[in-house]
Amino acid sequence: MTTPALVFRRSNTHREPVEFVAYGWTPPNDSTTRSKEGYCVFLELPHLKRSGPEFASCGAAGEENGGSSQVGIELEGQSLSRRKQDRSTEVGGPLAPDVASVAVTYQRTSSQKRIEVQAAVAQLSEPLQLQLKQPGLFGYFYIEVGGLLKWSTFNARAYGPNGEMLGSAWGEPS
Repeated sequence: MTTPALVFRRSNTHREPVEFVAYGWTPPNDSTTRSKEGYCVFLELPHLKRSGPEFASCGAAGEENGGSSQVGIELEGQSLSRRKQDRSTEVGGPLAPDVASVAVTYQRTSSQKRIEVQAAVAQLSEPLQLQLKQPGLFGYFYIEVGGLLKWSTFNARAYGPNGEMLGSAWGEPS
């Protein structure tokens, strides 16, 4: 069973506008998730005329990064294009409900310098939590950077509402 998809945040990345959309679902009995309720988040880039989500991920509220960290990080959707200027890498992942902002750093192979960008962050509100039939609140973050980058160069740091660092996660070596 799934719930209708709901836009739970409209935001801007450092490159373009984005919509965070979620729906609730019931994981199959053989699922590895411990929860009886799950969610899927996908991102729409309204300015593109393509159909379908740009980036998607499913999980269960309270199980961000296996429950061991405040921020999960996941690499999805490396866009390939014949034109070099159209290539990009998308990074996003689930967040604990108390995360207010996420800074993502990465490094290009041709440079020693690390680049930092602020991710677009969306937190689910309590009314939407009920509509999506979720047992808890959750959040999500997303960035898109130009070019195809190694996953292991990405680091995401989650910050609370007062600027305190809550957790950090690195991309896994490829």
